[in-house]
Amino acid sequence: MPWSELDDPPSLPPDPAGSRSAEKAYRVHAARVYTVALRLLGDPAGAEAVTHEILPQIVRRPALAPDESPHRSWLYRVTVNAVLARRRARAGAPAPRPEPGATAGPNPGIQFEAAIRGLPEVCRDPFVLADVEGLPVAEVASLIGVSAAEVRDRLHQARLRLRAALRSAS
Repeated sequence: MPWSELDDPPSLPPDPAGSRSAEKAYRVHAARVYTVALRLLGDPAGAEAVTHEILPQIVRRPALAPDESPHRSWLYRVTVNAVLARRRARAGAPAPRPEPGATAGPNPGIQFEAAIRGLPEVCRDPFVLADVEGLPVAEVASLIGVSAAEVRDRLHQARLRLRAALRSAS
């Protein structure tokens, strides 16, 4: 079951201060991390694994407001790094099979998510980070390790591919 649907957090590391800050960090950030990882990986099990993997880092991070730019950038950096590490680890492994009933239907939101999953990773990453998550091109370039011009080119390619995929789906 995806994290966004969980009512209670999984067992969290002990909080040295004895407060509920670990649980609060989970509730504030886990859904965002899971969503970004899911869109980048296209695999719910992989997204959940990434979220579980970086949760201790989030809990140990000094408390900052979730909307503060340094915290937001750090959260995306940690998530993208974990996704890239997972991709490297599964290189050569068979691609995950789609879940039964996860095919694109008449719902435009489902069709759009399926079209995003169909993008090659080099196009999907900048699209998700810039167009879906709203990060500036310069920040996306820093996160994925390419120039801003390359990000803009990949965004253009992603948009063209998405447009074609959505036209053929309808």
